[in-house]
Amino acid sequence: MYQSTQQSTNSAKSFLHLDALRDKATAETVVIEAAASEITQRGVRVTNGAVILQLITEVQKASDPLQIDLLLNALKIVVGMTPGEEERWAYFNW
Repeated sequence: MYQSTQQSTNSAKSFLHLDALRDKATAETVVIEAAASEITQRGVRVTNGAVILQLITEVQKASDPLQIDLLLNALKIVVGMTPGEEERWAYFNW
């Protein structure tokens, strides 16, 4: 059990190269890591698409404008690291 949990944690951290982002220690990185952790806890494979959907869900639930801004900034980071997604999301008024 520990090994599978460790592997899930490692995949959650590496799917977006979070180790590189962690050096910046931004609030957005913390939000992305929390989203990846929540996905892992549900037993779902952590992918950029899964994190994008998780962040969108959190934006929809949020009511605080600062929290929404933070979530949208985290979403921009994930979309920017997802090959081919930049064009798909370009029409949003960020």
